[in-house]
Amino acid sequence: MRAAIFSSAEEAEATALACQIAGRLHDVDVASNLQDLAGGGTPARQPAEVRLVAAAALAQIDPNRMPTDVVLRFTTHYEPSLRAQAAVALGLQGNTLSLGPLALLIGDDDPLVQVAAAGAALRIDGTATTATAD
Repeated sequence: MRAAIFSSAEEAEATALACQIAGRLHDVDVASNLQDLAGGGTPARQPAEVRLVAAAALAQIDPNRMPTDVVLRFTTHYEPSLRAQAAVALGLQGNTLSLGPLALLIGDDDPLVQVAAAGAALRIDGTATTATAD
């Protein structure tokens, strides 16, 4: 699994899957590699989708190491799927400062982005309100 993180850009699917697995397993040994993949301070050598998956995985392992600036750039990307991925990564990081950008994404034109942003905001806020009928 760790070897797949170092796959070429042509094998982006394998890299993305390896990143997701590393995040779920909280594999701290690959955190630096995930930072490099996410593009934290280095030129991007992977597609945007892989960069965001790496950032989300890093948020699961060590939220403080996620390159928030990189993720925030994708919140205004023209591609809705990338905006949705950015919202998920922000939610996984759990920083309350991300609630502002997520509020903007909740008002996005694309329903996928709206749902991703709402879910991320709920994850950060930790509270869900439900309406009750009297």
